[in-house]
Amino acid sequence: IYSPRPLGERRKRPCGGLKRIAPALGGQGPPVGRLGSPEGKGPPQCTAAVERARSERDFLSHRHRRTESKRMANSASANKRIRQNETHRLRNKSVVSEIKTLTKKFVASVEKGEAEAARALYPVVISKMDRAGRRCIYHRNTVARKKSALTRLLNTLGS
Repeated sequence: IYSPRPLGERRKRPCGGLKRIAPALGGQGPPVGRLGSPEGKGPPQCTAAVERARSERDFLSHRHRRTESKRMANSASANKRIRQNETHRLRNKSVVSEIKTLTKKFVASVEKGEAEAARALYPVVISKMDRAGRRCIYHRNTVARKKSALTRLLNTLGS
């Protein structure tokens, strides 16, 4: 097998750092030291880029950081997929939140002994869970487990 450089040697980047350079950006950094000083312990040669990225990271809020500064795509289709994933994530988050809220209302009505309210909420919660399971927001076994727990709770009320 032809290899242009010996095995185990890392490729150097144009800024003077190794491939795993910026601990400030969430990476590990080089294992031995940085390539800025003769001893290999000083700051990297591309400190301006690291400082710029660090200030940008601190400036952006969590929501924007997730979508904007961590985008590593190399093509337009990959960028589009990242945008779609973020949209789906937020939509799924609202569905999960709605199911949790309905479940809490159902459990509270069972604990209070309000049988009519619990029986009215039960089909609503179950249908929302089934739909989330069909859309792969929850795993189907998770849906089955949660439905079983709610059914057992409903059966404690008696008839």
